[in-house]
Amino acid sequence: MTIKRIKALAAGSTFLATGGGFAFGPKLKALLATQSVSIVSASELDDNDTLCAICGIGSAGEQKEIDIGGTAKIAIAKIEEITGKKIKAIIPGEVGVENIIFDIAKSTGLPVFDGDTAGRRAVPEMNQDTFFIADESILPVVVATPEGEIKIIDEPGTDLSVEPIARQMAINSKSKTSIIVSHVRSVQKIKNIISLGSMSTAMQA
Repeated sequence: MTIKRIKALAAGSTFLATGGGFAFGPKLKALLATQSVSIVSASELDDNDTLCAICGIGSAGEQKEIDIGGTAKIAIAKIEEITGKKIKAIIPGEVGVENIIFDIAKSTGLPVFDGDTAGRRAVPEMNQDTFFIADESILPVVVATPEGEIKIIDEPGTDLSVEPIARQMAINSKSKTSIIVSHVRSVQKIKNIISLGSMSTAMQA
């Protein structure tokens, strides 16, 4: 992306997040280091392509020594192993955390999907995302910490257990951080549930 578009994304997403996510300054600085990352829309992918959502819990944005990208790469590989599907792009779990998502995209070589699972906003808890509103499961889920702990959550009906488990894993970890990979669905399924055009909207805000 161009520097102009990166600045627009950082400013627009900070506005849309209405106090959630990361502050503009640190976010912009981090995004400028991920200039090679691309954003893709639903129309640029095949309906059968598989996407996943990524979000984090803890202090990932505060500790530069934490390998968030490497942690997410391991978690994505595990979700691909579980589902037998190759992930083609990653969906931000909410607006306002693009610095983390783009860092993960840079590490994994995956593009960022132009959308989010929170409805073009930042939310305090996962159970407020569009999948829960649509009464759709977010399973299977892989939670990973930078220290190497991995938890698979795939038992039916355990969707509401994901965040408490991920929070406890973050608390127990030295880095106080965990990464959640979830919402593994096809583009055709995803585009009927999540909020499309979040990144584009942020850049126009």
